[in-house]
Amino acid sequence: MKKLIKNPLVLKLPLLLYSMAIFYMSHQSQPPNIVNYFWSMDKLLHLGAYFVYFFCSLLYFKTLKFPAKKMHIYSITIALLFAISDEFHQYFIPGRSAEFGDILADFVGIFLAFSIYYFVNKKLKKQSEIK
Repeated sequence: MKKLIKNPLVLKLPLLLYSMAIFYMSHQSQPPNIVNYFWSMDKLLHLGAYFVYFFCSLLYFKTLKFPAKKMHIYSITIALLFAISDEFHQYFIPGRSAEFGDILADFVGIFLAFSIYYFVNKKLKKQSEIK
């Protein structure tokens, strides 16, 4: 099992599969009927989706063994570019629209994921230095 988890192809799959899932959902004329009590529910779904997307892209770039700074920049950039392309794609789907607010919510999810990753990673490094 450990060998499978360390396999670079297996570690790249989450980004591919998650990208395909987002594309599929965006391609639907009528998105799945999710209880939408508030307008912000849509934005929270975007935030959550791209929160996860950042970690998928980070995992992908970890397999390429880039230096940490490059890996972070590439992960954020890929996630944000995919978010923008997703909204552009939705513009051409009947019954859907492209909204700047969705891209903003996507970015907040990406930034939040990066912030949590960065600070947890920093704290873990400090703890390992103490020991």
